[in-house]
This record gives sequence, structure tokens and C-alpha cells, in this order.
Amino acid sequence: MSQVTRRDIALLLVQLPLVASLREDASAETAASISRRDLEGSFDSLVEQLAAAPSAESGIRRDQTDRIQEGAALTSDGLFLRALPSLTPISKRATALIISSEVSGSSQYMQRFHRPTWPGGSSGVTIGIGYDLGFVTVRDFHGDWGRYLGPGDVRVLETCCGLQADRAKRALHNIDRVDIPWPVASRQYEERIQPRRVGETETVLKNCNLLSPDSLGALVSLVYNRGAAGFLVPEAKDSAGRFIEMRKIRAMMEAKRFSDIPAQLRAMRRLWQKTPGGQGLVLRRELEAQLFSLGLAA
Repeated sequence: MSQVTRRDIALLLVQLPLVASLREDASAETAASISRRDLEGSFDSLVEQLAAAPSAESGIRRDQTDRIQEGAALTSDGLFLRALPSLTPISKRATALIISSEVSGSSQYMQRFHRPTWPGGSSGVTIGIGYDLGFVTVRDFHGDWGRYLGPGDVRVLETCCGLQADRAKRALHNIDRVDIPWPVASRQYEERIQPRRVGETETVLKNCNLLSPDSLGALVSLVYNRGAAGFLVPEAKDSAGRFIEMRKIRAMMEAKRFSDIPAQLRAMRRLWQKTPGGQGLVLRRELEAQLFSLGLAA
């Protein structure tokens, strides 16, 4: 299958119906219903296209620059926010968006991601559905993967915990025998990683219990991509202004101004619009904004 190009993603963005705010009053009920149908069709179509495309080159995977900056701003030991798993469900659409953004779909996973990879940049060795060993401790890794992998694979992979950038790249040749099939990767994600990302989202944002599974899922996708601690980076430690919108979203959640959040997800696209390979993340933010709006209209 051909690689998704910058032009391909730009064309997808042009196709997006940018739906205005969906009012909750009765007079707008019909218009909101029509808008919701249009938005559902557009969203589902785009996610299906992502699932059929090799996403690693599209730049849609995690932006590790954010994770490093948030860690430097919040901690002195390089560790990142890690919350207990949550039982709160998110929608199937949200799960599909996250998986499609991280590894495309099952067929692409088995072609490209069933063995450990190094996505490049500041990333660590990555396994399963976007699980980056460079940003976890050995203890956390054992908790997340111990019941899904054999003891030999666990021992090999634990040597990569905390390794980032070139150190992670050099470690790949020592672990190339590890093979994680799709059923194992998807089960581990659904049972361990997604509940933890939901928990992280609920830990840093108030009133998540008032959101629909679609709207909450949109924020979980953002957390999966940029990290939950980004909501907590203070303005004084954000000299580059990378977390402006995340701080605003946190304030909006506290004030229950949910209808204002999709605009902030779209405003966040500024970070990658002029970045080489960043169009995938521009698309992901747009899809998250659409998904949040779907939740408001439900």
C-alpha cells in the first residue's frame, strides 16, 4: 500500500465539514440532528482511511517533544503522570481513532509493528499499540505487559525501559526476535493501556463524569498523544507556548464550558501546521474536535 503523503492528508482536511457549535436548545434540534449525521459520516470515513494507511510516516503518532517538555516542567526525575486504570468507558469511535492513529489497523500492524520499532526523534523503543518503553519504568512495564508476554520477552524488553532517541535506536538490534501478534497487542491495549489513559484524563480534568463517551474519548486520544501532564504545565514553565490550549481546556472543563473545547482542539493544530510530517497530527486534532462535538450532540 502506498504511503500517505502530506498532499493526501491535506485533501482529507479539505473534505472535513467544519460544523458550527451544536446548540442544545429545542429550536436547533433538527439542524443539530442533520449536522450530527454529516459529522458521523465524515468522521467514520476518515478513521477508516486512517486504518487502511501506514500511519508511521504520516506523523500522526505521539509527539514526544511534548512528553519531554512536560516532564521537565513538572518533575525533576523525568517521570510522567501515571494514574490508576479507570472503569469509565469511552466510545468505540474513540478507540478506533486512537488505534488508527497509532498503528493504522490490524493488517498494517502485522506488516509493520508486530516487532519492536523505533519511531524516530526522541521516542523510545515502541511495542504494541504505541507503547513507548522510553517513558516507563521497569516496574511499570512489568505491570503493563507481564501477563501478555513470555518471561524471555519481558526480560529482553525491560532493558529498553527509559532509553530514548539514539540509545533506543541502538537497542533495537538486541530485541528483534520479539514478536507481538495483533490479538495480544489489541487485548493488552483494551485491558491495560486504554483504562489507564482514561484514568490519567480523569485525574487532571474535572467533570469528566459529565461528558459522553465520545467527548471523553476525544480527550483520551489527546492524552494518548500528548500526555496528561500537559494540562498541568504552568504558564511560567511553558516558554514555547506549547501547552496554551491544554491549559484552556482544563479551565473549560472546570467551568463546564464543554461547547468551547472543540475550538481549542482545532487551535492546537498551529503546533504542527508548518512542521515537516506534522499534517497527521493536524488531522488527528481535527478528528478529536469532531468527536468531541459528536458527544455534545448526542
